[in-house]
Amino acid sequence: MGDVKPNENTFKETTIKNDKGKDIPVVKVILSMSIPVEDSIFNYLTEDRIDDIKSNVEVDDIKEIETLPYRILKEDEIKAFENSIPLYNICPAAGKISDLQIHDDTKWIEWSGPFRYSKEYFVCQIIGESMNKRIPNYSYCLFKRDSGGTRNGEIVLAQHRDIQETEFGAGYTVKSYNSIKSSPDKEDRNEFVILKPLSYDTSFEEIVLSKEDSTELEIIGIFVKVLSY
Repeated sequence: MGDVKPNENTFKETTIKNDKGKDIPVVKVILSMSIPVEDSIFNYLTEDRIDDIKSNVEVDDIKEIETLPYRILKEDEIKAFENSIPLYNICPAAGKISDLQIHDDTKWIEWSGPFRYSKEYFVCQIIGESMNKRIPNYSYCLFKRDSGGTRNGEIVLAQHRDIQETEFGAGYTVKSYNSIKSSPDKEDRNEFVILKPLSYDTSFEEIVLSKEDSTELEIIGIFVKVLSY
């Protein structure tokens, strides 16, 4: 399959049954491929699993299941923020999702890795190439809700009325957050906020917001990690 590296903080002691039905201790760990597996190989290895899932879901969900390696819970399985976190849709077709609130059509996903479920976390699929140095196109990413404080250098999911990008709907963008202050020792003296793309494609431009415009900028979440792509 290729070279792999163990992910830190994913080692977990558990047990499995041997051929005599006796529990024996084992250690589980999540491994990351150095080079992603080719689609043809991945599909071959997971074909049976996907077919089993497809038999229990609506046809419209099949494409998403094939690209999302995390289980979407059925309605009667959901224990919000106890065994699942929300998966929000912020593509252009979704329109405006004010403050990313929970709606009846919100999907809830179960993450198999070691994880502390909390209202602080949510998942979004990031579409586009403007952040491809850190976030590959079509990646599912984990975000943590913004709690204030410094954001300089962080990758953020932001919303502003003047942001118009084809990848997202209703003024959303994912960019590297940078602020320029007239008085570096005073946190309330932001003169400009610059939302920078991190892309190998140099045609993507920075979004520059003045002090007045930046008062309407809302930071929805702070990027934590890429879950899959």
